[in-house]
Amino acid sequence: MTDMDSQTLVEDMGSDTEVRQMTNRIDQVTDTFVKQGVPVIVGEYGTIASDTQSRIAFCKTLSALCHQRGIAAFFWDNGEEYDRVRYQWRTEGLPEALRESIS
Repeated sequence: MTDMDSQTLVEDMGSDTEVRQMTNRIDQVTDTFVKQGVPVIVGEYGTIASDTQSRIAFCKTLSALCHQRGIAAFFWDNGEEYDRVRYQWRTEGLPEALRESIS
């Protein structure tokens, strides 16, 4: 994940600070647009973190924050997470995490 304040690569996601930063950014978008009646779509999101648990945490957290605030968020994948030939998830736990984030 890229730290939105410093634009440096964060190798692992999930610390209180990282979740707070993400929450603050989504809340800014919510206050500026959603609460004013302007629809918001996160057209693509994903992560390049090498740690599987960090990738899952990032996607689950962002998806949940957006869902809770009425923001449409679309997961993007270049084939690393989902095998488009076999129609199978490569990253164990990711589809469950995404489903949990909106329930």
